[in-house]
Amino acid sequence: MLILGVLLLLAAVALGVAAIGGGSDTINFDVLNNTIELTGAQAFLVGAAAGVAAVVGLWLIRGGSRGAYSRRRELRQLRRSQRDQRAAEERAEREREQTDREQTDREQTVREKTAHEEV
Repeated sequence: MLILGVLLLLAAVALGVAAIGGGSDTINFDVLNNTIELTGAQAFLVGAAAGVAAVVGLWLIRGGSRGAYSRRRELRQLRRSQRDQRAAEERAEREREQTDREQTDREQTVREKTAHEEV
C-alpha cells in the first residue's frame, strides 16, 4: 500500500512538471458561451485548484455528517435513559402505592379485630 502511494505521488509530480513546463500552446475552453484561452500550465493549475476545492468540500461534508451522527446517537441514548428512568420511577410509585394499600389494609384489619374484641 505504501509503495503504491509513493508511486502515485511520483506520477502526479511528474505529470505536474510536464504540464507546467510543457509547450506554450493555448487551449480554448467554451464555458457558458464564452471562450477562455489558457496555456497548458494554466489549465493544469486550474484543474489542481478544482481538485483541492473538491477534496476540502468532501472533508467538510464528512466532518459535518460525523458531528450530526454523534449528536443523533447521543440524543437517542439520552431519550433511552430518560425512558428507562421514567419506567423505574413509575415502577417505584406502583410499589409505594401497593405498600400503602397493604398498610391501610393491615390497619383496617387491626381496627376491625379491636372493634370485634371490644364487642
